[in-house]
Amino acid sequence: MSYYEIVILVHPDHSEQIEEIMSRQKLAFEGRGAKVYRAEDWGRMRLAFSIGKKFKAHYIFFHIECDAGAIGLFREDVQYNTAILRYFVQKTDYIITDKSPLFKFPEDDDKPERQRQRVVPNAHEEFNYKNLRILRESMMETGRIVPARTTGRTAAQQRQISRSIKVARYLALLPYCDRHK
Repeated sequence: MSYYEIVILVHPDHSEQIEEIMSRQKLAFEGRGAKVYRAEDWGRMRLAFSIGKKFKAHYIFFHIECDAGAIGLFREDVQYNTAILRYFVQKTDYIITDKSPLFKFPEDDDKPERQRQRVVPNAHEEFNYKNLRILRESMMETGRIVPARTTGRTAAQQRQISRSIKVARYLALLPYCDRHK
């Protein structure tokens, strides 16, 4: 059994059914012998670029423990599901039960951005695709990654940041270049 992080981008027309989609997916994972450690609703966010002529999507995050067969069945399920714009599966070596940096607290919906609660990332998630603040600081305005000699980071940290930026771009959390506006 291995640990996996799964991010699902749901079509914006299905935002009202997010709780149902999350519970159905959680039951599907548990029915295949998986153990769900985290199931988070990151909320409806604007995409950095359009995916299938859609400019917004609803993000759902799962951190599970399962075997590779369950992940294969999950991929088969979402491949033909029209409610899902994109999904991402990443194998991890660790389990984190804390809230992720992109988690939005429901009571903060009415507050301005500066007054909202922030989740402080732990050591495993510092240079992760979920920590957009650090990733944005590591990119130039043109979309290029800032060199290590400028930032003073080690080569291992620089590789981790570049991988995280690629994942965040795939999930439309960050733009590929400055022409997506």
